[in-house]
Amino acid sequence: MLENLDMRDSVKIALIFAGAIIFIFGVHLYFSPYQSCVRAGFEEIESADNAAEYADPRIWCSRNSR
Repeated sequence: MLENLDMRDSVKIALIFAGAIIFIFGVHLYFSPYQSCVRAGFEEIESADNAAEYADPRIWCSRNSR
């Protein structure tokens, strides 16, 4: 059934570029300073003995990542 579908080369190229753009955007978000700050804050809170005294690291990161 699928072998009867004929995609043009331009459609294939467009899909490859769209996938690459989505992948690059995701990698950029993952390694952005804000997300790195949030991940570091959560790791610090999880390993802290007095974790209840810590505020949400997302609030601190959003204020300091501008």
